[in-house]
Amino acid sequence: MHRRPLGVPARRPALVVAALAAALTLAGCAGSGVDSPVPAAPEASTAAAPADADVAFVRGMTPHHDQALQMTALAPDRASSPRVTALASEISAAQQPEITTMRDWLSARGLPATDPAHAGHAMTGMLDATALQRLEASRGPAFDRLFLEQMVAHHAGALEMARTEVATGRDPQMVALARDIVASQQAEIDRMRAMLG
Repeated sequence: MHRRPLGVPARRPALVVAALAAALTLAGCAGSGVDSPVPAAPEASTAAAPADADVAFVRGMTPHHDQALQMTALAPDRASSPRVTALASEISAAQQPEITTMRDWLSARGLPATDPAHAGHAMTGMLDATALQRLEASRGPAFDRLFLEQMVAHHAGALEMARTEVATGRDPQMVALARDIVASQQAEIDRMRAMLG
């Protein structure tokens, strides 16, 4: 019987243990035949999603336009100036189709019309309940002036949102809409200021 000298380690068992460990490691890498889910790359999962700026623009501009329609609906029964009545009608005719476009855009992407996390947050240019009540209660020349003053401020808020979308949005349709809003509402602001004198 051959004896190993004292102090010389047993190499063969150590090599066997190392080989076995390596084999088990490789077997683990090869898998058990059941594929574990691999998370999609972030780019792949979000490529079709609209930019946050686009969604924020649509969710902000839609109720903003809704309020403009509330204001313009008051003009036929309250305004004394045919110019104010005509302007209100033009604003309504321009913004109603834009509301439809924005709602359809959200719907096509399966997005809710509002963001619950930001519900109730005031947007620039939006009238509060008291201001709307003042407009509803006014008649004649007083209505004309108040309507123009409030609509100038309201349009200024829309311009702010639209310019942000032009600068940061990625959806071509919404950026184009924002550009149209900037052009049309700036022209309306200039017109209303001229009417105010």
